[in-house]
Amino acid sequence: MIKRKKLFTIFAVLLTVFWFLPQPVVQGEILPQGVTISVIQDEDVLVPVTAVSFAEGETAFDILQKVAEVDFTETDYGPFITGINGVQPEGEDYWGFFINGQEAQVGAADYQLQNGDHLLFKVTSFPPETIKVTVSARDLDGNAVIHPVEIEIVKGATALDALVVAASKNNIPVDVSVDSEWLTFLNDIDDRIHEKNAYWASFINDEYMTTGLVQYMMQEGDHLQLKMEAVEKQPGAGENAAQAPIEINEDTIRQAIAGATNFLETEDRFDWYGILALKKLGKDLPDEWFEKTLQSIQEANGEYANVTDVAKHILIVTAFGKTATDIEGIDLIDVVTNHEGMTQQGNNGPIYSLLALDSGNYETGDHTKWSREALIDLILEAQLPDGSWALTGNTGSADMTGIALAALAPYQDDERVKTALEKAYQWIRDHMSDEGGFYDEYSDGYPSESIAQVIIGLIATGEDPAGEAFTKNGINLVQALLTFQTEAGGFRHLQTDEEDNPLATNQALLALAAFQEKVSVFDFHEHATHGANDSSNPFAVIWIISNVVLFIIIIGIVLLAKRKA
Repeated sequence: MIKRKKLFTIFAVLLTVFWFLPQPVVQGEILPQGVTISVIQDEDVLVPVTAVSFAEGETAFDILQKVAEVDFTETDYGPFITGINGVQPEGEDYWGFFINGQEAQVGAADYQLQNGDHLLFKVTSFPPETIKVTVSARDLDGNAVIHPVEIEIVKGATALDALVVAASKNNIPVDVSVDSEWLTFLNDIDDRIHEKNAYWASFINDEYMTTGLVQYMMQEGDHLQLKMEAVEKQPGAGENAAQAPIEINEDTIRQAIAGATNFLETEDRFDWYGILALKKLGKDLPDEWFEKTLQSIQEANGEYANVTDVAKHILIVTAFGKTATDIEGIDLIDVVTNHEGMTQQGNNGPIYSLLALDSGNYETGDHTKWSREALIDLILEAQLPDGSWALTGNTGSADMTGIALAALAPYQDDERVKTALEKAYQWIRDHMSDEGGFYDEYSDGYPSESIAQVIIGLIATGEDPAGEAFTKNGINLVQALLTFQTEAGGFRHLQTDEEDNPLATNQALLALAAFQEKVSVFDFHEHATHGANDSSNPFAVIWIISNVVLFIIIIGIVLLAKRKA
């Protein structure tokens, strides 16, 4: 078993993109004996993935009763579940019980728990619907630990379930830990890490996963890829102080942007952050990115397990100048504003949904479940007493605080929002290190992504990240970010990393684009083609009125000329 913090180094970076699971507001701890459990009915999440400790002799039925209201009848074969949280199956449907993605062969009251299990209860019919996915894993030297193998799991199973099933087929052990707050962590596969300074990175269809393994619901045809990657020793406070501050001027920023852009183009590693940056910088967007997004939208067909996936698609298509209300007949705005899992991913759900709505100044229906006002309320309610927003629990996260600022930026006339922003600014000032960074417990260092997200949020709200208010020890936030750039043009995740990190580079590029252009990088409404929806834009209304008035004046002049003739 390797040290816990080592596992978090890059994993925490992935969490900053789209992951936040609702958990009790407490500090997390590794559970000596723990499982995760979730309860779903079709697309409705009745109990989000939750970590629960168990004692010797406790069963899956005991765990279910800890997290939900359970109705059942006693039978000769044990309790028969008739309802969970008030939901009772209709017709021939029933409450199915699944262990690590497979239908249980015993009743929930008879199953003896194993540390790391994922228990799933879902309304199903017989036989339960399944999906086929592929799983593979490679070690640090590129050797196959799990050769690509197609497996069958129940619909609704997670990436962790898929890994466990695939590993079992190959008689390969999987070592996981369950944290009371951070859920399940993958420690090792086939005992390959040993004393190596490495971790297992997770990918879905060749893209970094933006959730933890147990939070990602697998889709038909997905390919889960696990790759061992090396990690350098993390820096402690003060280890980056020796580098002299970089002078901030137009040339410095332009060169930094050019370097990051060239690195991402050369390595072909643009992600959606980079795409938004290119748009704000006035550069051509790669057509294949829109085609790729369009394909994903078509495959989803309006059914998204994670609301953040909808929000990301809205942001991308809007950046491409398309209207998200009609993508191949699919209204993504309707999907996001009526999504049943808005709070399933915690703060990320409402924050990115609000950014998506405002990206194209989209109108919401009169009877939507999630109006702008409702999303703002959720975000404000989630602010911690110290002024920050948390990735999870009650420890403020610079990444989440930065992106929350960006989401609330358009609503500063609201006194509640104005007060929340002021508290957040103070938190940022209080938590800046002498080198201008923000300590991240689970990276055990000061990641560049945290600085980038704070810059993005400050710019969106009209603050200057290079100004005196956000300067400490002679170093401002923009200078701090630039110290992570390498000669190759990319940005490191941590100062002591030897290689450029594509994820860090994309986020740094977006922050630099925000700083250079002095704009919210999530606002594209002037570019999107909304047709009739343009009437919701006050500038569009003024344009229309002006043209009508001009037309009337011209007609009047013509009629007057004829009369004089």
